[in-house]
Amino acid sequence: MNQRSTHSWQLLKGFPAGKRFELFFNHRRSLGSSFIRRFFTFGGGIFLIMAGFVFLPTPVPGILLLFLGASLLAQESLFAARFLDWAEVRFRQYAGKSSSFWKRAHISLKVLITLSLICLLGLVGLRAYLLIFAM
Repeated sequence: MNQRSTHSWQLLKGFPAGKRFELFFNHRRSLGSSFIRRFFTFGGGIFLIMAGFVFLPTPVPGILLLFLGASLLAQESLFAARFLDWAEVRFRQYAGKSSSFWKRAHISLKVLITLSLICLLGLVGLRAYLLIFAM
C-alpha cells in the first residue's frame, strides 16, 4: 500500500467503533478533494458493491467486495458512513455472543457445526460452479 492508504487505514482504526466511519467522512471532507477524485471513489464503491453481489455465491470474495465498496461509499456519503457505523456495532455484538457460545460448546457440537458449514460451503460452491459452467 502507498503512504496515503496506510495513513488513512491507521486513522480509521484509531477512531472509536460506532463513530469510526462518520468521523473519517468528516475528516475527508475537511481536507477537501477534487470532483474527479470524489467521482472515482463513489463510482469505485458502486462498482465493488455490484461485483460483490455477483460474487455473493462465493461467500468470502462477495462479502469482502461488498464491504470494500461500502467503505468507499462511506468516504463520500454521510448516510453510508452512518450505516456502516450502525452495522459495525451490531456485528461486534453478534460476534461477541457467537464467541462466548463457541467457547462454552462441547467438542462434539463444535465438530458437528464445523462439518455442517463445510458441507454448506461445498454445496454453495457446487451450485456456483454449475451456474457458471453448466451448458
